[in-house]
Amino acid sequence: MNQKTLFKLEYDKIIALLEKEATSFRGGQLCRRLKPMTDLHKINTYQEQTAAESCKRDVSRLVTLHRLKSP
Repeated sequence: MNQKTLFKLEYDKIIALLEKEATSFRGGQLCRRLKPMTDLHKINTYQEQTAAESCKRDVSRLVTLHRLKSP
């Protein structure tokens, strides 16, 4: 991805916000090293994996809430 596109997307500002959320120095370093992906196949694969994990987490929360009993 070229610098003009990254500038228009304000990518540096997004990374700065992400870096603020890091809980360690090493985490901040890793945030600064992130680069946008351009391989569509990889992007789709990662999105599918993320969606699947998110779904698992949501189901887990529902099961936990279901087990709670009213007083």
